[in-house]
Amino acid sequence: MKELGGIGLEVSDEWGLLFKKYRERKNLSLKQLELLVDISPSYMSRIERSEKKELSFAKAIRAATILEIPFDVLVNTAFRSLEVGENDGSVDVVDLLFQNELSANGEILSKEAKECIITILEFIFSIKWDEKTKVKELWQLSEMFDELKTYA
Repeated sequence: MKELGGIGLEVSDEWGLLFKKYRERKNLSLKQLELLVDISPSYMSRIERSEKKELSFAKAIRAATILEIPFDVLVNTAFRSLEVGENDGSVDVVDLLFQNELSANGEILSKEAKECIITILEFIFSIKWDEKTKVKELWQLSEMFDELKTYA
């Protein structure tokens, strides 16, 4: 857990990774980000690796704006580990898929595409994957991927 901007709020370790992924999506180097946000490359690198504990709220918002991180994603990621669930606080993949608008290649996933992804995941976690079944299971999986592509 890290503290956000000295205001006593703890943030999840995934918070730095979120900045890194969005920075890479924008094809920005740490040096380029420094010029836009006024955060040294070494400091931002330590934030991205979850080694540094503080970033001012203003700089966090400025970086998130430049990197086009949606505010709800920023907040949900920052405080994810503080949520208390019925079990260990994890989010069920079905809930994740259906409670959020997800996109791939710039297109919002349809309900059918989400259902297909769930079927694929359930299949992957249920297969035996031994020498006798591997080829058949790979073929079945490829058929599921073909179906998923029809929704794209």
